[in-house]
Amino acid sequence: MPLPMFRKQPISIIKRYFSFVRNVTIRNVHSRKKNQFRPLAKSKTSTPTLGYSHTSWGKTFLDFPFPSSIYLRHESTILKPRYSGFSAWVGLLSFSAVNTGVFILWQNDDEAWQEKMNDHFTCSLRNTKERPWTLFNACISHQSFAHYFGNMAALWIFGFSTFRVIGPASFISLYCYGGIISSMTHVGHNAFTGRTGPTLTKEEIALLEKSIHGKQDEEGHVDFEKYVPPDLLRKFRASDMPSLGASGSIMAVSAVCATLFPLDKIRLPNPRVRVPVNIPVAVGIYVFSDLIGITAGQDGDNVGHSAHLGGVALGSLFSYRNWYKGAWKTTGDLPLLYRLGQWRLSRKK
Repeated sequence: MPLPMFRKQPISIIKRYFSFVRNVTIRNVHSRKKNQFRPLAKSKTSTPTLGYSHTSWGKTFLDFPFPSSIYLRHESTILKPRYSGFSAWVGLLSFSAVNTGVFILWQNDDEAWQEKMNDHFTCSLRNTKERPWTLFNACISHQSFAHYFGNMAALWIFGFSTFRVIGPASFISLYCYGGIISSMTHVGHNAFTGRTGPTLTKEEIALLEKSIHGKQDEEGHVDFEKYVPPDLLRKFRASDMPSLGASGSIMAVSAVCATLFPLDKIRLPNPRVRVPVNIPVAVGIYVFSDLIGITAGQDGDNVGHSAHLGGVALGSLFSYRNWYKGAWKTTGDLPLLYRLGQWRLSRKK
């Protein structure tokens, strides 16, 4: 697939330095003491138009690697990147390389090797007690290609712009803390719901997979009550279910991305959603889906809903704390909160 080419467009000096535009008024960030934006004088030379493009953050593939069919950058974004596109490439390629290495390790079918991988690269109550490092190792671990590819794609989509604002140190902390907290949430949910029994044997897993093979509905769910033998179903629901994957870390990254870029849009990998949606809406859809999954006790969707929710919670707190602490050299209100404030004011008029 050829690399997307971005057409270079002229851009005025005013537009280059002040990318946030509202009602033909250029605004700049005011002092953190008042947590608001101060309107400046109207531009006499040019009026940047509101809309979606790539020009405000760079015109090359190195600056912004996504075509408009995947990611739409809103020109009125309040933030300017503090780090280059090259640094984001290096950082995200490093994370991708680590995940790729562990994925390759999983492809060895030797039974003893698979047992070692399960012991050291999945998190569960048993693993956490005996090997606490699995709380982190699980967030760089993928056994199937579909799981690996989907998570790496999401890491780049949500992580590229986020990396250019918060920088490598904060991004590493976000990924690691998000993964650890999501693993802890999964383990805690297992304990809370009584899933503390022994894990299924290879033979039981094979029987379970045979029972549900080809029985998924349009949403990918399976009616376990209908297709799985009762004794096996009881043991499955009581087992200490292990988890793995970078989803918790990426949900943390997506939460930070949503708070920093509330007007940017992405296209969801769902044929039912045919138009791009704002990033906070996209994250909200996933959170809503996880809430349904965790409360409905969906057996057959093979998703760690509690881990996802833990990652989102960590990412939201991480963004709020670092923004108002000034760790990212930012002032004024957090962009998502500012936009919500604007929306409330417009509703009152």
